[in-house]
Amino acid sequence: KISAAVDECPVNGNHLSGMVAVACFARPIVTLPPTTTTTTVTVSTTVTHILKTSDSQHFSCEEPGCTATTVLVVDDFNLTSRKCKLTMRINETDFDEQDGTTERVEWIKVGGSTITESLKPGKNPCQEAASGKPREYVNFTILDGKDVADKIADGMLFVSLKISDMVDECSVDGRLLDGQADLSCS
Repeated sequence: KISAAVDECPVNGNHLSGMVAVACFARPIVTLPPTTTTTTVTVSTTVTHILKTSDSQHFSCEEPGCTATTVLVVDDFNLTSRKCKLTMRINETDFDEQDGTTERVEWIKVGGSTITESLKPGKNPCQEAASGKPREYVNFTILDGKDVADKIADGMLFVSLKISDMVDECSVDGRLLDGQADLSCS
């Protein structure tokens, strides 16, 4: 429909007229010759692998006669020519051997082998506090710089230690055996 304002110059008596025309254009399919394209990509990367040469892990247990275990992890690259030193410290709890009791670290095992036995830290901070001194948490070094490179397997060093059944009081936050193992390889 057209507007009423279109009222002049009719074609064949019609104010709206037109013609439809269709034209098709086709060209033959041309096969193009193969082309060779060379693309050069330059990638520059720097890979840095940092060898883990040390680890520190906490260990603890809560019951008299308990055993604590931890695992220290280092890169096992070239371990046969490296020195790996293990140092272990414990917080003294009930190790005073008062009244003839045996209050000791019974053994330390590294990589499944017993490396030392019957360690006597010697103090009970709670007994000292009972005599009027403020309680001090005392660290005792039970292993100092022991070379354990031959005990590391697949980059892991398993460490266990056991306290005697008579270590039964003066815990550190509920733990009768509490300490840290430090491993350093060079």
